[in-house]
Amino acid sequence: MQLPLQMAGVAKLERPFFRNVGMWLGFAIAFTVHAINGLRYYVPWLPSFNVHLISLDAYFTERPFRAITPFWVRILFSIIGLAYLLPLELSFSLWFCYFAFLAQQIVADWWGVPLRNVQAYPVKDFVAHQMFGGILVYALYSFWATKEHWLTVLRRALGRNEGDDSGEAIPYPVAVWGCVLGFSLIALWGWKSGASLFWTAVLFALYFLTHLVAVRLVCEGGMLYVQHPFRPINFLLALMGSDGIGKRHLPMLVLFDHLLMLDNRSPLMPCIVQGLRVADASQINRRQATSAMAMSVLAAMLLSYNSYLRLMYRHGGNNLHFWFTTYYTRNLYCTWTAHLVTAGEPANPKALITMSVGAATMLWLLFMHRNFLWFPIAPIGYLMGASWPMVNFWFPVLTAWGIKALVLRYGGGRLYRQLLPFFAGLIFGEFFSAGFWVIVDFFTGVRGHVIFSF
Repeated sequence: MQLPLQMAGVAKLERPFFRNVGMWLGFAIAFTVHAINGLRYYVPWLPSFNVHLISLDAYFTERPFRAITPFWVRILFSIIGLAYLLPLELSFSLWFCYFAFLAQQIVADWWGVPLRNVQAYPVKDFVAHQMFGGILVYALYSFWATKEHWLTVLRRALGRNEGDDSGEAIPYPVAVWGCVLGFSLIALWGWKSGASLFWTAVLFALYFLTHLVAVRLVCEGGMLYVQHPFRPINFLLALMGSDGIGKRHLPMLVLFDHLLMLDNRSPLMPCIVQGLRVADASQINRRQATSAMAMSVLAAMLLSYNSYLRLMYRHGGNNLHFWFTTYYTRNLYCTWTAHLVTAGEPANPKALITMSVGAATMLWLLFMHRNFLWFPIAPIGYLMGASWPMVNFWFPVLTAWGIKALVLRYGGGRLYRQLLPFFAGLIFGEFFSAGFWVIVDFFTGVRGHVIFSF
């Protein structure tokens, strides 16, 4: 959020964003590295900087330290810039909890506990269970903490003249009855397609509950995206097993999961929330901003659907990105669905126990964080845990935390504010490079060039 505000001149800076030497210095660092790496696709003898993935797995091959793999370093300038803007407590919690989960994996391997990954993610199952338990508690706590607001919204939707929604993105009655109608259509869709009315409703209720937590993690935790490795379908299978749900319902339930809940890198809700925050800071009417975002989403849908279909029919899935066109559908959906329907998957009481551990840990973290100012761990760090984003982002988050801690200790708030444009330049430079090379590679036909390789 800070970058567009600085670019638009809304955020207060000592010098305008595009005339700030510090910003251009940060921009130059990120852009130069990616420019040299990009040119190597055209001039092979040029050197390159390995900022995409530096694997450390070769150093951790023996028990019990092999349990922490995959363990690698990615030098992401944009994440360093974003993490510099986070409160120290939050950036500390993100990397600390990541290593705390890795320590659990080392101890578990030392004790001889079998370490399995959850379906579709390189995250250990007992770690994912704890995170999911924490997510459920955090979601319910968030609803409870804002219960007065929800009651006001509900009363206004039922026709009582309570609360003022003139400053909201959409009127409260439209929001409430729109949600009711949308959820009813989703449940009807699942029922008519063979997933059953009840299980579709339960699956999507859990999804929306956990997704609200993901939105907060993106907006408050400064992550580019959040992926919960243990999803609602995994929770239902652990609770009921394939037979408890009914094998005839599973193909469609798993399809819903794989279409909408698995590997979800670009959900709309965090973008809308951040857009509304930018509108507030820029003193733009929320409803006008919402209308503009709705039109942009509609245009993006039409263009993306057209582009995707043209690519698939012109080149074929086997010739495009294997993860999204062949591996994702064949290996993840088809193979797993066939396993659930034929062999089946029993209920997993052990998973419920580790979820309970995660839930209890989250309750303790919420209590400590709420009541003791000195407590250094933010609950959001536990929710991110050892998820796929933190597997990739731990190093830049740790780097930014260390830099900010030193800056505040020896330079104070004044030096911190003076360096803000530099770190904004790192973000701007990396994203500008990504857009620049997309355009260049499009016209030259170069393939395989990536900047965000996660």
